[in-house]
Amino acid sequence: MATTKVTTDVIDMSGNTGGLTWVKGTTAEQPSGVIGEIREDTDTKRALVYTDETGASEWRNLKEESVSADVDYLIVGGGGGGGGWFRAGGGGAGGLRTSYDSTGSSSPPSGGGASAETKFTTSTNTNLTVTVGAGGAGGVYTQNGTNGDDSKFGTVGAEITSKGGGGGGYYGTVNANAGGSGGGSAGFTGTTGTPGAGETNQGFAGGQGQASNPQSGGGGGGAGAVGQAGGSAATSGDGGDGVKTLILSYSNAGTASVGEQLSGTEVWYAGGGGSGSYELGNDSIPGKGGGGEGGYNSTPPPYPDGSPGTDGTGGGGGGSAGNTGVAGTGGNGGKGVVILRYSGVTLSVVSGSLVQSSNSPFTEGSDTISVFTSGDGLIKFT
Repeated sequence: MATTKVTTDVIDMSGNTGGLTWVKGTTAEQPSGVIGEIREDTDTKRALVYTDETGASEWRNLKEESVSADVDYLIVGGGGGGGGWFRAGGGGAGGLRTSYDSTGSSSPPSGGGASAETKFTTSTNTNLTVTVGAGGAGGVYTQNGTNGDDSKFGTVGAEITSKGGGGGGYYGTVNANAGGSGGGSAGFTGTTGTPGAGETNQGFAGGQGQASNPQSGGGGGGAGAVGQAGGSAATSGDGGDGVKTLILSYSNAGTASVGEQLSGTEVWYAGGGGSGSYELGNDSIPGKGGGGEGGYNSTPPPYPDGSPGTDGTGGGGGGSAGNTGVAGTGGNGGKGVVILRYSGVTLSVVSGSLVQSSNSPFTEGSDTISVFTSGDGLIKFT
């Protein structure tokens, strides 16, 4: 069939609002080509142009200009488990790192007393890692709590990482585990033990157990404050408070079941677990941000077990109280969370086992917020 040539001074499509449809076909149907020809490959879903740009005539994909995305993040590691058996230490909260400063005050918005970090910038269509750390198991008879797992977000192989919280110490070993926030050491006659250290710019150390009666353990460290030492004071063995942030609004945090909502406006993450205590009336208070309550003994009844940290906060588990005839178990640490806030782009999950919260992604003003509550995998922005 003869070729019909049309010159540009004959066709004027400026008044049209539709698109120009190219010749299309499969890769197998691709012709040999003439310089300047354009077609759509229906297999690859890409537009191609026949060019000799590289010095050899060939079909090449039309390139799209790279677009970058600026992403605010909140990354909280899994909470550490509370210690087991007698007067055990509370579990440390998961480490907390964030670029989003919504405190509205002079208090540091990120973990370990740090300032807000720099937003994460990435090119679109680039695979990125998201990992949500699980909480550590509470200690049973003669066991420390287990550390929580790390949470991650960012460039594959070079992710921004928040460490899992340290497990609380148990009566006998006494010492606690280091972590994103450190676990509290156990109370033990004649010795004080060593609390777990927190990770720099992520969380604080746990509290020290009491060496004499009432032999309560130390509270787990929180992302915003140290765990309290054991003893008879009103704050004995309390878990360290976490950090409050509104990277996700109060109402949306409730829908997503993440963070601990307080005072009708505040959302807290990464609170330390309370310690196990010898007696009723000296029971500890968990840190703000999902820390678990410590166990305590009374007659009747005994409540030897620590309570778990809250999932979606990275809160540490409460330490157990236990007694001679009752071997208490520490509370499990709460799962961590990864929250990403962005605008002008769309997030999609490429692969893996990632689970998003109910109603995620959320819309707040011109921003979109994706909330990941468990699993790991790859995502990308387009």
